[in-house]
Amino acid sequence: PHRPYASFYPDGGFFKQIPPEGTPGRDFWETSCLPKEQEIHDPDGVFLMPIPESYSQYLIWQDSKPFEELYDIVNDPEEVDNLANDLEYQDIAREMRKKLYGWMIDTRDLGLFDETEMIVRAEQYGGINYEVGARCRNLERILQTADLSRLGERSRTELIERLDDSDSAFATGLLLG
Repeated sequence: PHRPYASFYPDGGFFKQIPPEGTPGRDFWETSCLPKEQEIHDPDGVFLMPIPESYSQYLIWQDSKPFEELYDIVNDPEEVDNLANDLEYQDIAREMRKKLYGWMIDTRDLGLFDETEMIVRAEQYGGINYEVGARCRNLERILQTADLSRLGERSRTELIERLDDSDSAFATGLLLG
């Protein structure tokens, strides 16, 4: 969540076609591309330009991503309207979160580990990152700790208590929060 938005496709494009005038998708399109005749979604140049204050309402111009994103890709194929915090979609968000964490544990996914942490841990296994995940015995608790930051103030006490853990990866939760 602490990374800025960027272009969504490697070719620099975002929309398959330009959205119709007067739609939220068109507003988004017009404020997420290079100006005038260069109306393309440049993955490098556009994000180096000064951002006008009026653009701050559009997600792509936010300083950081939300903790979670959930989209109705049938009715919102360009994924503009984030439904993750919409009460109507909380059951779906919970189900998706459960599936994601289950997959992360099954595959020993260490994507939440800081790069420096991975290098230090992999050193004891000849630099092989896979071994870090395969031998991590507390991955589930590390993932739970990282997820606590999603809960905001409600999780502050628990996050602080987990700082006393002997495994440095528990600091990940506080870094994300």
